[in-house]
Amino acid sequence: MIALAHMLGRAHNRAAVAGTALVLAGLLFGCGAGTGPVHQGQAAPVLAITTRAGAPAALQPAAGQSLWLVFWASWCYPCRAEWPGLNQAQHDLADRGVRLVAISVNEPASALEQFLTEHAAAFEIARDPEGQAAARYGVVGFPTHVLIDGTGIVRAVVRGPLDGARARALLQLGTPGLAH
Repeated sequence: MIALAHMLGRAHNRAAVAGTALVLAGLLFGCGAGTGPVHQGQAAPVLAITTRAGAPAALQPAAGQSLWLVFWASWCYPCRAEWPGLNQAQHDLADRGVRLVAISVNEPASALEQFLTEHAAAFEIARDPEGQAAARYGVVGFPTHVLIDGTGIVRAVVRGPLDGARARALLQLGTPGLAH
């Protein structure tokens, strides 16, 4: 009887070790270990987004064109406060090789449309309904700005709203000679 209890105990231990190993493997490989948030100096991934019209799309910089991403939400007060500045930036940068895209994160299309009826946008609007694109850039708060240069390299990730001086500094990182 003691031998049987000893054998059952060892079998239980092996099962526990095997189960733990499977859980750890799932956490490491199933959740994309090694593919964490993109940081400054890394190549920008192609982002799966949804257009304002609801169609799936891929967002990536075009060769020679800087891409300025703004992750935001309509309920975010700092996002609302910087909206006029983003419209002005789009006006100032329209012919200078900078594409500005504001990505609404984790919001229903109806909330986005309600916001846009009250606040005009002179720049491109995209949706990230499940927050996957935002997670790819490690977005933990709004607004978060990402600047990708014309070679596809992330030049800056800035958390928080941008005033004119901070916006010019951001643009200088990804488009030398552009901001003045």
